[in-house]
Amino acid sequence: MLPKVSHWYPTMRLKRVGIFLAALALSSLPGGCTYTVPIDPTLPRRPLVERLPVMVGVHYSEDFRSFEYRTRYDLYSPFDHTYRFPLGAASVALFDQILASLFEEVKPVDHLPPLSPKKPEISAVIQPKISAVSAEKLDLRSVTIEYEIGIYAPDGAKVASWKVEGFGRSDMELSLIKTIAGDATQKAMRDVGTRVLSSFFQDPDVKAWFDKAGATSRTRAP
Repeated sequence: MLPKVSHWYPTMRLKRVGIFLAALALSSLPGGCTYTVPIDPTLPRRPLVERLPVMVGVHYSEDFRSFEYRTRYDLYSPFDHTYRFPLGAASVALFDQILASLFEEVKPVDHLPPLSPKKPEISAVIQPKISAVSAEKLDLRSVTIEYEIGIYAPDGAKVASWKVEGFGRSDMELSLIKTIAGDATQKAMRDVGTRVLSSFFQDPDVKAWFDKAGATSRTRAP
């Protein structure tokens, strides 16, 4: 009579091997990744205002140039992914376009006023800042960006300061999350551009300052 053969040990061994292989497969999957959101804040070519025949300076601080917004997103994924919005470089490009549409000449300056007496041709210095950013947590489909714009006289006195908020929502479908987020960000930045161009000289202090500098502005009809 043949002895009974127990199948318990081979079965448990196979289970352990299966668990080990499953764990190995999961460990080989990519963990939380960081994705860079592509941003192209190109404005419409047609400006909303006629350019003033003056030279202004613009100061982009290092914090402004290097500003990044980061948010985490883990919907439909077992991992926690980070999305990086390089808003600093995109904002420099945005305000370069805005100011070039408002003034005949724009000159970068490396610090806020007071300016050197060797630069009497600069009528004012403009400094933008990013004051707030938010993105819809569900799918990064909506983005809101708020900028603070300061205008300084050459002697250092503050002429005016105000905030401008832009909102963008992407309607893209079947696209990568970073592409959707980039589309929403671009729309928010273009919204800011449109608002600044249409309202820049409506501030009484701003209008009075540039009138004193010998320049006037006229908003174009839509």
